[in-house]
Amino acid sequence: MSSINFNSVTFYYRDSEDIIFDNLTLDIDTSWRLGLIGRNGRGKSTLLNLINRKMTPVKGEVTADIKTFYFPYIPEQSEQTTFNVIKENIAPYSIWERQMNELSKTGDEQSLKEYGDILENFQAASGYEIDAKIEKEFSEMGMSSDLLRRDFKTLSGVKRQEL
Repeated sequence: MSSINFNSVTFYYRDSEDIIFDNLTLDIDTSWRLGLIGRNGRGKSTLLNLINRKMTPVKGEVTADIKTFYFPYIPEQSEQTTFNVIKENIAPYSIWERQMNELSKTGDEQSLKEYGDILENFQAASGYEIDAKIEKEFSEMGMSSDLLRRDFKTLSGVKRQEL
């Protein structure tokens, strides 16, 4: 299983006397579903920036054996439904589907091999189940399914962060 590890991390901003983290040791199993809550100015964004390597600890080490992302996510094309923004952020499903469709029409041996390679990636990324998984996760978070059908650009900054 993948994890994110803080090993004796100390962090403070150079222009401040406040220590944000002092000798923090923390192991986060990436299979967990967790939330990060706290009052303003308590280090939530700093923690996320350390995980995403946007900041470097003063002492200690942060390691992650997975690729991480920091939200709010700004999609390349905001002219999409919220559902499609979420889906395409997980994997390039629409690109794979378009490529497989074009390759299946060609039908030559090389095209069929490429089709098989793309299909393998599609299946490994739960391409046939992803729509239902997104709907289920959204429901489990207590979010209205109406948000999934709205244009992403119409969501407030707070709603975008909740996603």
